[in-house]
Amino acid sequence: MKFKIYIPLIAIAMFALASCTKSPVTKPVTTTPPVVNDADVYVAGVAPTAGGSLVASYWKNGVPVKLTDSSNQTMATSMIKQGTDIYVAGYTNALYGADIATYWKNGVATALTTGSVVSQANGIAVSGSDVYVAGVVYGPSLPQAVLWKNGAMIALGDPSFATRALAVTVSGSDVYVAGYINNAAVYWKNGVADTLLVDPTADPNLYSTKANAIIINGADVYVAGQVATYSTIGGIYWKNGVATQLHDGTICSLSTTPGAMVISGSDVYVAGFTKDATTNKAVATYWKNGVETKITDGKTNAEADAIAVNNNDVYISGLLDGTATYWKNKTPVQLNKNTGFASAANGIVVVPH
Repeated sequence: MKFKIYIPLIAIAMFALASCTKSPVTKPVTTTPPVVNDADVYVAGVAPTAGGSLVASYWKNGVPVKLTDSSNQTMATSMIKQGTDIYVAGYTNALYGADIATYWKNGVATALTTGSVVSQANGIAVSGSDVYVAGVVYGPSLPQAVLWKNGAMIALGDPSFATRALAVTVSGSDVYVAGYINNAAVYWKNGVADTLLVDPTADPNLYSTKANAIIINGADVYVAGQVATYSTIGGIYWKNGVATQLHDGTICSLSTTPGAMVISGSDVYVAGFTKDATTNKAVATYWKNGVETKITDGKTNAEADAIAVNNNDVYISGLLDGTATYWKNKTPVQLNKNTGFASAANGIVVVPH
């Protein structure tokens, strides 16, 4: 579910591949998107052309908008809507060339590197006229976490360590970036790293943690991610550095994209997937205040990659049997119908009418 876009186009769910084996999609999808009356639903990801090229795209109420042509392989990793403007982060890849971190504003691309090194844009935030993009630049030996502000690159990590920046948000004059340094989840506030800890006595086999999503709610800092042992992977979130593990990890759970967490009122939602113990298939799942809700039945592979809440409606974007999909209150809308090629839905924005 989740070719040389050797990108983690494996990013169509990189850890999903590593942790929960899934089969590529070969059958056409026939679901027709419903009419959306109470809100506009925007979903960002990647859609294939008839020839199988992967094109960064977003869908508005099920109607696709391609951000590039099919001459390059491209990926959309996250999106936001600011007023009437739609911003999408991702990367392009000239055939067999280097990934180039890119963002699109209303369909117009801004390349953040020249292509001399591999780079990827993972998360995006806008504050006034400033555009912030979190991502990674692959140096001579190790990946480096970076933040671009209006196209100017700011290094976040020590080049002697492997670091990645996966999400960004802005609160007032403060810029927060989530990611990891080596095997430790961190967030940076205005460039200063704060390591997120898990009680090692709770699991002596702890191997690594990663921070994939970050939200500021008043004075509180929420970060969602994953915690791994040598044999399991589990979802987790931190509030002001205090960890809440969402799943014991024994049957695989993740929250892996910048849009994998949302706060609505006093409620904290985190998206990911679990694994059906009988079928061994991934089950799209979300947690509300730590309480698990499965939105698929385990008969086919599915994962929840991003989440939005509008009134009492819960919207999830992700994958269903290898096909870009969003769910409204557990009802699926498959977006890449009748192509027979794999696709992805990595971000979702819901705008009430």
